[in-house]
Amino acid sequence: MSSTDQTHASDALPTGRAALVASLLPLLQTRQTVTLVPESPGRCSARTSLARAVAQQERDGRSSAPVIELRADSELAWCATVHRLHAERNHNERHVRRQTDPVQGLRRWLHELHDFTLIIDQIADYDLIREAVDGLDVGQVILIPQSTAHLDDFPHRINVPAWTARDATQRLLELSGRTGDNGTESKAAVELGLQLNDHPLCSRIAAALIRQHQMTLQRFGDRLQEVDVPQESPASSTLGRTLRLAIELAPEDTDVIGLLTRASLCDRQDVPLDWLKTGRSTDAATIRWLRESGLVEPKADADSVTFPHAVHALLRAIVPASTFLTSMAGMLANAAREDDIDGATVLHRDTLCTVATRQGSGHATATLCRQIADLCREVGAFERAGHWWDWLFRNAEATRLQQARWTEQQGDCEVVRQRFRAAHDCYRESLRIEEATRGSRRIDRIRVGLAMASVEVEENLILRAEHSLSLVGVLLERCSPRPPAEQARWLFLQGACCLARDAAAEAIPLLEQSLQVGEGHVPNDHVDRLRTLQLLARAHYAQQLFADAESILRDDIEIRDASGTLGDIERSLPVNALAELLASRGRYLEAEPLFERVLRTREVALGTGHRLVGETAGRLAVLKAARGEYRVAEPMFRRALAINTDIYGDEHPEVARILNDLAESLFAQGKYDQSRRLLERALRMQERSLRSTDPRIARTRNNLGALHAAVGQFERAAELYAGDLEARRASLPADHPAIATTLNNLADVYRALCRFGEAAAMASEALAIRRAALGDRHPLVAQSLSNLGYIDLQRGRLADAKPAFEEALAIREAALAPDHPHVATTLDSLAEVLAAEGSLDAARKLFERAMSIREKVYGPNDPHCAAVRTRLGRLELRSGRQAKAELHLLRARSVLERSVGENHRFFADVLHGLAELNVAQDRHDEAATLLQRALTILRLSLSGERLALAQILLDFGTSLLASGEAGAARERLQEALRIYESFPGSDARPQAACLLRYGQACQYDGLLEEARASFGRVLDLQSQGSTDEEFLRPALVGLADIHAAEGHFDRAERLLDELRGRIEASDGAHAPALLPVLGSLAGVLQLQDRYADAIPLAEQCRAIAERQLGREHPDVARHLERLAALYVLTGRPGEAGRLVERAVEILETHFGAAHPSVTQALEQFETNLRHVSRNEEANAVAERIDELHTRTAHVLDDIL
Repeated sequence: MSSTDQTHASDALPTGRAALVASLLPLLQTRQTVTLVPESPGRCSARTSLARAVAQQERDGRSSAPVIELRADSELAWCATVHRLHAERNHNERHVRRQTDPVQGLRRWLHELHDFTLIIDQIADYDLIREAVDGLDVGQVILIPQSTAHLDDFPHRINVPAWTARDATQRLLELSGRTGDNGTESKAAVELGLQLNDHPLCSRIAAALIRQHQMTLQRFGDRLQEVDVPQESPASSTLGRTLRLAIELAPEDTDVIGLLTRASLCDRQDVPLDWLKTGRSTDAATIRWLRESGLVEPKADADSVTFPHAVHALLRAIVPASTFLTSMAGMLANAAREDDIDGATVLHRDTLCTVATRQGSGHATATLCRQIADLCREVGAFERAGHWWDWLFRNAEATRLQQARWTEQQGDCEVVRQRFRAAHDCYRESLRIEEATRGSRRIDRIRVGLAMASVEVEENLILRAEHSLSLVGVLLERCSPRPPAEQARWLFLQGACCLARDAAAEAIPLLEQSLQVGEGHVPNDHVDRLRTLQLLARAHYAQQLFADAESILRDDIEIRDASGTLGDIERSLPVNALAELLASRGRYLEAEPLFERVLRTREVALGTGHRLVGETAGRLAVLKAARGEYRVAEPMFRRALAINTDIYGDEHPEVARILNDLAESLFAQGKYDQSRRLLERALRMQERSLRSTDPRIARTRNNLGALHAAVGQFERAAELYAGDLEARRASLPADHPAIATTLNNLADVYRALCRFGEAAAMASEALAIRRAALGDRHPLVAQSLSNLGYIDLQRGRLADAKPAFEEALAIREAALAPDHPHVATTLDSLAEVLAAEGSLDAARKLFERAMSIREKVYGPNDPHCAAVRTRLGRLELRSGRQAKAELHLLRARSVLERSVGENHRFFADVLHGLAELNVAQDRHDEAATLLQRALTILRLSLSGERLALAQILLDFGTSLLASGEAGAARERLQEALRIYESFPGSDARPQAACLLRYGQACQYDGLLEEARASFGRVLDLQSQGSTDEEFLRPALVGLADIHAAEGHFDRAERLLDELRGRIEASDGAHAPALLPVLGSLAGVLQLQDRYADAIPLAEQCRAIAERQLGREHPDVARHLERLAALYVLTGRPGEAGRLVERAVEILETHFGAAHPSVTQALEQFETNLRHVSRNEEANAVAERIDELHTRTAHVLDDIL
C-alpha cells in the first residue's frame, strides 16, 4: 500500500491490543526500527493492524509526521509500491534521478522528512528492503516479515501474541453496536469469539453482516455453523466460512461472484473499480455491497478498493472455476487491447499474466507478457522483467527475430542485476539467432555484439572482449554511414580494453574519439558517455597527465550535477575520483571537502552501515591523519573499522586494511605500542586468509618493519624485510616493482644500522628496477633516489648525495602537485646537503619553501611543520642570526608541546637546537640542561637512530667541557665515540669532532697521554682523507699544548709556527682560524718567561678578534684578559688595569654583573698582580670583587 497518510477504520482497540500498543510505542521511539514477529507461528497475530495503531498514536503526538505503508511480498510488489509512492508525491524529478532505481529517491525523501512512521508489510526477504532501511537513522520503521523463517537480518525483533477469542469478542461487540449486557447476548458473544478468533477480519465481516441483516449474535452463530465447506478446501477456515456466508447473504440484485472472480485476477491492492465492473445494471449495487461487507479496507478512494491479504488469498478457492475462466478471458482481452498503460497497474497485470500463462500461451497472453515485462523494467523489478522475457522466448509463438530481441532484453535485465554470466549467455543466444536468421538487421547484430563485449569487459575477459569487438568492427565497416551511437560505444569498449591491458597511451585517443563521435547523438548524461569520461580520466592519470585528468573529472561532475536522470550515487562517482586524484597529488585541503560530500551522499543513499560508507570514512580518516588532525581521524578510523567488522566479520582482510591505516596514524603520533598491537593483529588475520605473497601482507610486514626501526629495533626490522624480500623473489619476476619496494625499505634499515655499503647496493638495485619498470619520471623512482641520496649524505659523500636529491626533486615537481608533501621532504633533504656544504643562504630558501608547503598542507600547528622550523632555526644559528634562530626554535617548541608532547623525537630535536643557541651565547649550563633532557627523551622513546643519539652526546660533552666539567664531559664523549666507532663507513667528521673534544677534556684534567692519543687519531683520520682542516688545526694546537706542558717548548713552537704559516698561506694574515694558534703560541712563550715575544702575538689576537667579531664580542674580552696578564708581568699594571676594565665592561654588558665570567676576570687580574708583588693594586681589585659578591647576594635575596 504505497499511499501515505491513509485513513483506516478508527475502531477502538481490544483491551489486550491497546496495552500492546502502549508497550510498543516507547520501544519504537528508542530503537527506531522494530520487527513484529508472531509469537505463535501458524496463528494470526494481527500485526498489520497493530502496526497501524502504533503509527496512528505516534502521529497523534506529532501531527506533521506522515504514516507511510509499503509492501514487499515480492520484488515487483516492493518496487511497484515505492514507484507509486514517488508518482503520488511527484518525486520523479526531485528524488528519483533514475526511475529504474527508486529506492535511492525513497531514502533521500525520508531523510528530508526526518519525522515519519514507515510500515513495510509482508516482507518476503530482508534483502529486498535492505538498501532502504539499513542505516536509516531518521524516523520510525516497523517491519512485518511474511514468515518466521530467515529472521536473522531483521533488527530488534518483538514477539506479538496471537489474536485471542477475547480480542475477537470485544471487536465483534464494538463493530456490531452490541453491548453484550444481557446474559444470552453475552454468552452468544463469547461463543462467537471462540469461533472468530481465527483472524480479526472475521469479527469485521461478521459485524457487517449482523448490522446489514439485523441478526442476533445467536442467529449469526447458527448461520455460520450451517455453511458447508469441504474440509480439504483452503476456504475451510473460519475466515473462509465467514466469507462464504457473506456471499450467500448478498442481495439478489448483485453479481458478487463475478466481482470477486475478477478481483481474484488482480493484485489485492488498489484494484480499479473499472476492472471489477461488467457494464451491467448490477454493478452499482455490487460495488456498494462490497464496500459495506467488510471484505475491503475502509478508505476514501472512490475509484479503487484494496483487499486485505487474507481475504484476497481465499478468493480463488471460493469462486467457481467456470466463472474464473470466463472472467480471465475477458480481462485478458481488455488488458491486451488497452493502450494507456502506467506503473499503477503493473501489479494487477502481473497477477493476471501469471494466471493466464498457466492456462496457455495465446496471442493476448503474449501481448500482456510484453507489456508487463516493460512495466517491470520501468519500476526497477528487473528479476521479474527477466522472468517474463524468458517466458516469452520459451513459450510465445513468434518469429526467430522476435525471440532474439526478447532474449537480448532478458540479458539487459541480467546486466542491471550484475549477473554477467547469465547476461552473456542471453546475448550469445540472441546473436546466434540473429546470425542464423535471414533478414536480420546488421544494426541489431552490432547492438547485441557490443552488449556482449561490454559484459566481457565487466568480467575482465579482455581477450574475449577484443575478439567480440573485432567482429563488431567488421560489421561497422560495412555500414554506410556508420551509426554514431554504436560507433561511439565500440570506441569506448576498445579504449576500456586497452586500459585493462595497462595500455593507457593507446586508450586515450580511442576514448577521446568516442566522445567526439557520440557528440550530438548520445546524450551527455548517457551511461556510456559518462563511463567514457571516467575511463579517460583514469587513462590520463596513468600517463601522469594529472591536469588533464582533473579537468575531465570536473567536466564529468558538472554534467552529472546538471542531469535529471542520475541518482545521487552516480553523481558522486567522479567526485570521489577527483578527491582521490587531489589526495594523491598532496592537495589535501581540496580533497577533504570532496570526500566529505561523498560521505554525506552515501550515508543518505546507502545507510550509515554500508560498505561504501565505511570505505569513504576510512579514506577521509587517512586524509585527516595525513594533515595531522589525529583527534578527528581516529574516531573515523574506528567507525570504518566497526562498519567493516559488521559486514565482513572480525578476520576479514578488509578489516586488516583499516587496522593498517589506523596503525599508520598512531605510528605518526609516536604511539608505537598501540600501533604494534594493531599491526600484529592485522598480520595474523592476513596470514590465515591470504597467500604469503599477497601485497597486503607485504604492506603489513613493511609497516611492522618501520615500527621496529622507529623504536631502534633495527635488527628485527631487517629480519622482517629480509623475509619479505625472500618471499617476493621466490614468487615474482626479478624486475617486479614490489621487489624494489622491499629493497628500498631494507636499504633504509641498513642505513640506520650504518651498514652503508649494503644499504647503497640495495637502494641502487631498487632504483634500477623502478627505472626499468616505471620509467625515469615516476614518483617511486624519486623515492629510490632520495633514499640513495640520504645514504650518501650520512656517509658524508655530499657530491653524490646532491645530484640524487636534485633529480628526485625534479621528478616530484613534475609528477606531483607543487605543494605535495613529498616535494617538501625532498627539499628538506637537499637543504641539508647545501647546509653541510656551507651554502647556508641556498639551504635557507629550500627550508623555507618546504615549511611553506607543509603549512599549506598540514596547517601551521602540525608537528612536521615544527620539525622543519627546528631545522631552519638551527641553520639560522649557524648563519649567526641568533634572534631569528631563537624565534623559530621557540615557535617549534610551542607547537610540539601542544601536538606530540614533550617525549617525542621531534621535541628532542628542538631542545638540541635551543642548546646550540645557549652554547652560542656562552650559556653552557643551560645548554647542558637542555641536552640532558634531549638525551633522556631519545633514550626513553627509542625512536632515534644511534647516530642521532651520538650527536646529542657529542654536543652534551662539549657543553660540559665548556662549563669546566671535564670528567662528566669525558663520559658523554666516550659513549658517543663508541657509537661512531661501531658504524664503519659513516661520515668521519663527527667522529673526528668527538676525538678532538675528548682530547681537550683529557688535557683539561691533565691526562696528557690520553689526550695525545686522541689528538693523534684525529691526525690519522685527516691523513686518510676522512676529515678536513676544521678538526686538524685544533688537534695540532692541542698536541702543541701537551708538548709545552711536558717542557718540550721547541717542539711546541715548531708545530705552532708551521700551523700558523699554513693558515696564513691559505686563509690570510687576519683569518679567525689564527686565534687559537696565536693564543697557544703566546702561552708557550709566556711559560718560558719570554713576555716581550708573547705580547705582539697577544696584541695580534686582540686585533683579529676585534676585526672579525666586533669590539664588544665576549671572545674579545678573553683576549683582553690574556694581554692584560702579559702587561702585568712586564710591569705595566696601569695599561693592564684598563684592559681588564674594558673586558669586565664587555662581559657585564653581555652576561650581567652577576655572571661568573666577570668575577673570574677580576680574580685572575688580582692573582697576576700579587704574582708580581703589586699588593696594593691587588687589594683594590679584591675589594671590588667583594662588592660584586655582596651585590649579587642582595639580588638573590630579592629573588628568593
